[in-house]
Amino acid sequence: MKGLQLLLLCLLLALPKLLSAQELLENFEEWTERDGTEMPVGWNGMPFGSGRATDAHQGTSAASVWNWYAYALGILAIGEKSPLWFDLKYSGVPIDFIPSKLIGYYKYQPGMNKGRGEKSADSGIVYILLKSWNEEKGDIDTISFTSHQFPENNAWERFEIDIPISNPWVMPDSIAIVFYSSHPERTGFCGPDSMNCCYLSVDDLALVATSGVPYSLNHLLAPARVVPNPVLHSATIEFDGKEGVSYNLRLFDATGREVYSAETTTPSFEVSRVGLPAGSYHFTVTDDRNLSVTRGAFTVE
Repeated sequence: MKGLQLLLLCLLLALPKLLSAQELLENFEEWTERDGTEMPVGWNGMPFGSGRATDAHQGTSAASVWNWYAYALGILAIGEKSPLWFDLKYSGVPIDFIPSKLIGYYKYQPGMNKGRGEKSADSGIVYILLKSWNEEKGDIDTISFTSHQFPENNAWERFEIDIPISNPWVMPDSIAIVFYSSHPERTGFCGPDSMNCCYLSVDDLALVATSGVPYSLNHLLAPARVVPNPVLHSATIEFDGKEGVSYNLRLFDATGREVYSAETTTPSFEVSRVGLPAGSYHFTVTDDRNLSVTRGAFTVE
């Protein structure tokens, strides 16, 4: 009996740690529709070549990108913009710590370039860019840039990508994380029987700070507060921001159609239900550099 009580006590003590560990992962369980394509909440991709994979590492969903039209890259990026590989500068989301690693799990199914040698074989790839706004130059400074290739793998495999920091005293203010279905500089090609190939799936992602503490990517997309929710007449959308910064609100209905937009220079928006039929809505807020600041949802009754 004492042994059973001791076991229960150990489980109770461990439970908070187990729960917090699960919460630290971006496991792609929340999805929304955007431009007719299903996207993970807080992420963006091309109308073709990105979507949900049901054979997840954990849970019910993972994120996937693939070549479409034989050689067109599938793209999935954190934030509101899915950039081409040479245009990461204005994409991404704000960050409030210095990351040292990106960790997670992946699977990759190559296209027709398989077997043509190690240098030319297909691979998925992720680009990671840490940056900071330089007030004197009026432009963005690169704090760190790295890329990582994902070779063929039919089963889920853990990956760990070091994010080099040349100057540990410079704090980045934003990060871009972009997955591509094949290497942009030597794009994979599909076979004659399909226009889709080069499937890269990722799941259970997290950033590890220089202190060793892992942070969920959802931490970078903290939801806003909507008061009251459900909305009867009007509501206030509040979020963590700075006075004087320009913010843009985009409101979408349950079908993914944009139904309202607004701008403000305070960390809150006033939204009236006038013109909004009863139903569920989700929204995104970006700053004056088009970086994602927050997201959320509410119901109109």
